Amino acid sequence: MFRWKFAYEAIVNECVRPRLASFKWENVKENIARYKEYHQIYFQQLNHHFTKQHKKRIQVEFVHLFIYLFIYLFL
Repeated sequence: MFRWKFAYEAIVNECVRPRLASFKWENVKENIARYKEYHQIYFQQLNHHFTKQHKKRIQVEFVHLFIYLFIYLFL
């Protein structure tokens, strides 16, 4: 019986809880803010109103958004 409890808790702690944590309001709010910042910088890039700092920031935000979408939505 102890082995089944350990297996259950391992799966819950590794797979279920991190996915549920991604839907907490704090995390959703943070991801929305990241998206808005990425969106704003991207359109500045399209209009040629960006600096090297903006270019570096857009790369960082893209990586964060990609990681969020890949890990939490597709796995």
